[in-house]
Amino acid sequence: MSSFKLAIATCTERPQLIPSEQYLLSQLPERGIEAIPVIWNDTTVAWTDFDGVLIRTIWDYHKHIDAFRSWIDQLAQTGLIVGNSIDVLGWNAHKYYLEELAQKGITIPPTLFVRQGSELLELTIPWSSFIVKPAVSATAYQTFRLTAATYQEQLPQLKEIGRQKDLLIQQFIPSISEQGEYSLMFFGKKFSHAVLKTAQAGEYRVQAEFGGSYLQIEPEDALIRFAEGVLGMVSSPCLYARVDLVVYQDKPMLMELELIEPELFLTTDTTRERFIAAISGYFLRKR
Repeated sequence: MSSFKLAIATCTERPQLIPSEQYLLSQLPERGIEAIPVIWNDTTVAWTDFDGVLIRTIWDYHKHIDAFRSWIDQLAQTGLIVGNSIDVLGWNAHKYYLEELAQKGITIPPTLFVRQGSELLELTIPWSSFIVKPAVSATAYQTFRLTAATYQEQLPQLKEIGRQKDLLIQQFIPSISEQGEYSLMFFGKKFSHAVLKTAQAGEYRVQAEFGGSYLQIEPEDALIRFAEGVLGMVSSPCLYARVDLVVYQDKPMLMELELIEPELFLTTDTTRERFIAAISGYFLRKR
């Protein structure tokens, strides 16, 4: 049987993937999959030369959202197998999916969903500390932690962002600084592994770019059940998923559901083999 030719979509800053995922290029061929890193927004790529596309480190898509949406529309027209699927990518790219999940009973931070062009001066924000971020964003891009006083100071910049984008204003949840944020990884909606991400002193952002660190952990069953409940709200299959949550007032709270390009913290042979198996099953079963 001929090899399945798989494009692994990445970005210009990670042309050969991140170090923890470069093993895919050598190990997937052992499963009959020829894996080739491809820059997602390289307009010279002939996507129909491939049998499938694995979406991975397209870490700049939020800065080129119109191009991203055009690209996934293009992939849909080719009929290629895409993981995660086109409908999942389109839905997850805009953080108002949180509003939909909240309406279905998933606990999220108290949130104001502010449509593009809304008058920010007219808003009454009921929290002493809060986060403002675009609905299309990643890695804390254009994200602010504010108080009533600093909100006024940042208002000109926020208004400029709000003229171009939908926004979320969320109550700041102190446990993200005090305890950290849990990330639970799933392959095929089956729990694989988890990490606890913590911010450096004086910081609230847990990403490595801002000095954050992480530790692999065994999460409590209640956290796994909560994350499974979140994924259960997604009707389409998911090759991979990362559920980011905090524990607030002794209960889990969803921060983000990452279905496009999440870091999957593949730090052990076991987790790497699980991802390989998930990729093989997803693409070869659909062939």
